[in-house]
Amino acid sequence: MSTPETLLAHDAPETRIEPVSKRPPAGSSRPEVDGKFLSVDGKRFWIKGVTYGSFGLNSAGEPYPEFGKLKDDFARMADAGINTVRLYNAPSQRIADAAFDVGLKLIPEVGWGPRFCELGTHREDYLYQWVEERTKELCGHPAVLMYSIGNEVPPLIVRWYGVERISAFLRKMCDIVKQNSDGSLVTYVNHPPTEYLNLPNFDVVSYNIYLENEASFRSYLARLHSLAGERPLFLAELGLDSAKNGRDAQAAFLRQYLRATFEKGLCGAAVYAWTDEWSIFDESIEGWAFGVTDSERRPKPALEAVKEVYGLNHYEMPDRKWPKVTVVVATYNGARTLDACLESLGKLHYPDYEVLVVDDGSSDPIEQIASKYPVRYHRVEPNGGLSNARNTGMKLAEGSVVAYIDDDAFADPDWLFFMVQSLIEQGASAVGGPNLSPKDEKFTAQCVHHSPGNPTHVLLGDEIAEHVPGCNMAYVKNDLEGIGGFDVTHRAAGDDVDVCWKLLVRDKKIAFSPSAIVWHRRRPSVIAYLKQQRGYGYAEAHLHEAYPSRFNVLGHSVWKGSIYDSLTSAAFRPMPALFRPRIYQGYFGSAMFQTMYQPPVSGWLTLFKSIEWQIFFLSVFFSGVAGVIAGSWVAWFMPVGMIALSATVLSAMYSGHEAARLREHQWNDIQQIQGTFLIAWLHLTQPWARLIGRIKGTLQLWRGRRRYPEVQRLWGNMNQRDAWLRLMQKHINGCGWICEPSDEWDNDDLVVRGPGFYEVRLTSVYEEVLHKGFHWVRYRLDAHKKPLYHLGILLLVLGAVLVALVPPLVPMLIPLAGFALQIGRSRRHVLNAISQAALECGSALEMPEVDPQYEV
Repeated sequence: MSTPETLLAHDAPETRIEPVSKRPPAGSSRPEVDGKFLSVDGKRFWIKGVTYGSFGLNSAGEPYPEFGKLKDDFARMADAGINTVRLYNAPSQRIADAAFDVGLKLIPEVGWGPRFCELGTHREDYLYQWVEERTKELCGHPAVLMYSIGNEVPPLIVRWYGVERISAFLRKMCDIVKQNSDGSLVTYVNHPPTEYLNLPNFDVVSYNIYLENEASFRSYLARLHSLAGERPLFLAELGLDSAKNGRDAQAAFLRQYLRATFEKGLCGAAVYAWTDEWSIFDESIEGWAFGVTDSERRPKPALEAVKEVYGLNHYEMPDRKWPKVTVVVATYNGARTLDACLESLGKLHYPDYEVLVVDDGSSDPIEQIASKYPVRYHRVEPNGGLSNARNTGMKLAEGSVVAYIDDDAFADPDWLFFMVQSLIEQGASAVGGPNLSPKDEKFTAQCVHHSPGNPTHVLLGDEIAEHVPGCNMAYVKNDLEGIGGFDVTHRAAGDDVDVCWKLLVRDKKIAFSPSAIVWHRRRPSVIAYLKQQRGYGYAEAHLHEAYPSRFNVLGHSVWKGSIYDSLTSAAFRPMPALFRPRIYQGYFGSAMFQTMYQPPVSGWLTLFKSIEWQIFFLSVFFSGVAGVIAGSWVAWFMPVGMIALSATVLSAMYSGHEAARLREHQWNDIQQIQGTFLIAWLHLTQPWARLIGRIKGTLQLWRGRRRYPEVQRLWGNMNQRDAWLRLMQKHINGCGWICEPSDEWDNDDLVVRGPGFYEVRLTSVYEEVLHKGFHWVRYRLDAHKKPLYHLGILLLVLGAVLVALVPPLVPMLIPLAGFALQIGRSRRHVLNAISQAALECGSALEMPEVDPQYEV
């Protein structure tokens, strides 16, 4: 809630109270960011806060109540279970000491964002000076949890100066606090009208939110998690006016919404406000009553509600019995990292879980390591691959929920809480969360973290996923068993994708919890990273064989949702000169929720680095080189190729630069330069590693490649046929194709269009064998050439003739051969894709294939 208290702060008398020696005890540690949460002295710290202010000046010239009343307020806060107080002004040392005496942490506001057009004037320098002085006064005080450098810069002020100008101002304020507070945590308190501000330097993302519909509130918290990325999210103001809504309604609101705040994985909340007493420039504000106590400090029912919620732990907040969870750790020669994994699982706070270690025929002493922890151990002989090990864990699991974590990952203590909470809240069959790079990773592993191809999630919304990675996923056991578990043909990768696709076609929901964190170690060397990418390419070849409908004509998997990687993090800055974002501001800039719509910058950068782009323009470039040598007009191909390849290199360098500049690494200038070049190199080489893996997998499968039938029968009745056609349309559209019902005058049911040279028409018929009581649905697929096919053939012939007539163009035979291959396999690809989708949808509706050998 915006107030002009910051103006009061810099106009107040410069009377400062001398510090009463309250310094941190020896060996104490400052608050730190721990994934999506905060920790103090190595322990998880949940902010159970309240706001305090604004007041007129007291006798000492401080914008706070008289010191005796303030101390009494602090003591009563502590008695109510409050552990943090958010202040709208910088406190004196004695106020900070008073908080420390009763065990309270403070979030003091040591600066302010512009409330009027003061940037670019002498007042801007005064703002910086003010922040520096206030920060120095509080530097190292044990009561300070983090500093705030502003509260709700008005959207019209942001519009006046521009997003980049305001963002730069706030980043500079943040840097001043960091420099003068010995690196303490810093936040800026934003609000929905300016959610688009790009502030990656801040340690904690804070918002004031006033929504009186719980569904909308929960949904918006999920959105803010997406904006926060890997950083903690703090609700800096939450309240309800008891004068308008009544005291009982205020209490019920806080009881309900505070629980929702912690269930959604925020690092904490601050109730607005402690008291109804509220003044600006010594003038009392009448007509509102957000306090949990009135202006005379008499408690309202809201104070009891706050005390009740703050007195609970996370597992007591929801009124439910928590299901038992079996955590499966499938490992193969993972002795190097298994200790850390099992140690973290032993520290989980979840009330009812077991850990099952499945040793997949390792030669490492896995059993010896597992014996040191309270886990069940099971050995598989011989080595059967990752999917087989995970299926073994599923069969042996005693819990109704089965969670999976890799042996080179370790879990946040509240990992299972947020997994199960999202699973239940969304009514989902599966759930996943982010996998973050550990803080102690070496330099190369940190670079690998910001390179393409790492395990990541694909989101359809803020809380619904299309895919969750295998290192951090959980399933309702019955639903996992219902789809047959994991496909054992996937021995090292791809099994998580397979399972997600099976669930989606059965209309099951996959949830995503941004606070269900595991720390997943990245590959420690370039060679190990490229080997991993080859393995992923190999797995893609197997997935393409099993799910051709999920791949386009170029062989790339098609995702309906958004893939979250280094280019979609909250810290990524689009290039304004080339890709200018737009902000929806509403009529006269008055919209309450103003959203920035980003251009498709990630898609363009991906295109420039794609393997098809690189191969084509390498061929163009070498044709130009050959033309220079031969003195042919083809020499002009060389600068064209150089320009295109330069775009590839520049896009990779830009990705490297954006990742290297992040504060989280704490890299020096030399390391930032090294990181930029190494990350860029990994962006360039990753597609080649994937290609090698795809080729290897494709060649291995070549002889036994499955040809899905163009005519097939499925067991089913008339009603099932109708449901099957409807599911087919929904599923195929979800796979990136365009599937529509045929015209009422046509003889077929569905027409499927997509990129490529053919469209497919599906015709089905319901058949009955009355004397045997059998019935089935027979379908037929017909592929029809599109005009693009004839154009493609023409271009191919012209290209071949041109190469024959102009020898320097010989390098262009490589992309021409690839183009010819695409035309040649296009018909079989689309028929396989639609037939496979038909069989998959039939299986989901319990309409299995009729054995082709079966005759009436």
